[in-house]
Amino acid sequence: MADIDKLYEKAEKYLQRQKYEAAMETYQEILRYNPNDEEALTTLGDLSVKLNRTSEALRYQAQLADYYIKRGDNAKAVAACRKVLKLAPQDVVTVMKLAGLLEKGKKDG
Repeated sequence: MADIDKLYEKAEKYLQRQKYEAAMETYQEILRYNPNDEEALTTLGDLSVKLNRTSEALRYQAQLADYYIKRGDNAKAVAACRKVLKLAPQDVVTVMKLAGLLEKGKKDG
């Protein structure tokens, strides 16, 4: 098993040196050990946008939204859904998720 902390240090060094491809590979390795790692998913989504890899960014943001929904963190789930819709406004699945979250928020609030 890899040392996740060491992988994070390695990824951070790549980011500092603006070696985004290498950082992405390292964060993807973190995901192999911990598929719902919030920081890795967030960073991979952001890096994918920076590198114009829209489909990858959408995948990471959608995974993050699903993770937040499962965890019951509606505020973060809404934010993740909005990031997806910023990249792909026509994404019907995400529109439906967001509508459900907002409706739930209305009921709970």
